[in-house]
Amino acid sequence: MAEDLKLLCRAAGPGAVAVSFLGSRPGEGQVDSAGNIAFIEAAVAAGMTRFVLVTSLGCGESLPLLSPRMREVIGAVVAEETKAEEHLRAASIAWTIVRPGGLLDGPADGHGRLVTAPPAIGRITRGELARLVLIAATDPQWRGRVLAAQNQVPAAA
Repeated sequence: MAEDLKLLCRAAGPGAVAVSFLGSRPGEGQVDSAGNIAFIEAAVAAGMTRFVLVTSLGCGESLPLLSPRMREVIGAVVAEETKAEEHLRAASIAWTIVRPGGLLDGPADGHGRLVTAPPAIGRITRGELARLVLIAATDPQWRGRVLAAQNQVPAAA
């Protein structure tokens, strides 16, 4: 995988923006740290200018937002994603971290928001998350920031 990531980043070229949605589910292996760290290193080596890492609410300082039950279910995953976040923050590339709440199937609907201090874990459709990640990747105000991605209005379950 690391060699494929290097090829991908070299093909994108210097000045490109990398966006990682790499992850795993509990029990599927830990792509969350090893895969993302390899991607970050490949992007830096290729001279890419920006890296957007999509992890999860519950990573890093947002761990207290997870209920004890959710910590039991996804605790190992968020621990691995936190390692990737820490690696990105230390890397020599402009970065943005996006932590979505609970993911729902559905299109972009314009109801999402990027926030720096989430009051609680919310939900967001995958399409809306993709729309917000594009904004985070292209708007300079989000460089060097950790953001939560949530719907402004409740999404249908």
